Amino acid sequence: METVAVHDQAGEALTIFAVNRNLTEPMDMAALGKLDGARLDVTLPPASWNVIRMGKRRVE
Repeated sequence: METVAVHDQAGEALTIFAVNRNLTEPMDMAALGKLDGARLDVTLPPASWNVIRMGKRRVE
């Protein structure tokens, strides 16, 4: 698995790009975000590329 994360300070968001290069096995990914200590648990399917975006929810 390869991952890269981009933190958007202005938009208060974290975007994670993750690739599972294994052709047959899913991979578990646990990420601890910088946004209020949010936690993300994801299972990536085999041979997949994924974009995960975390951000603060706005309450009006």
